[in-house]
Amino acid sequence: MSTKKTKTVKTETTEVTPVVEVATVETVTKRRGRPVLEGSARQARLAARAERIAAGFSGGKGRPSNPQSARQMRLAERAAKLAAGIVIKRGAPKKEKVEAAPVEVSA
Repeated sequence: MSTKKTKTVKTETTEVTPVVEVATVETVTKRRGRPVLEGSARQARLAARAERIAAGFSGGKGRPSNPQSARQMRLAERAAKLAAGIVIKRGAPKKEKVEAAPVEVSA
């Protein structure tokens, strides 16, 4: 626990003014979690993954996407439209109501 020390200082007007000294507490943060061991298999895997990402390859572990697939082509077109500033509306376009002409029934 920190303790506060007080000193009294007399001024010329004979007033007593308390002076408070504040103790500063330095906190040392220790790195939490598992320690990093240079040269370990895990560090080698992480370094290899960082190199692949820096080279422009995907960093994910999943199945790679095929840029010639129909979905990837649709996504590329959509990204191009967004980059051009075209507003893309969600969902299917509205159906226009077609009114039928009144039918006369003859008896």
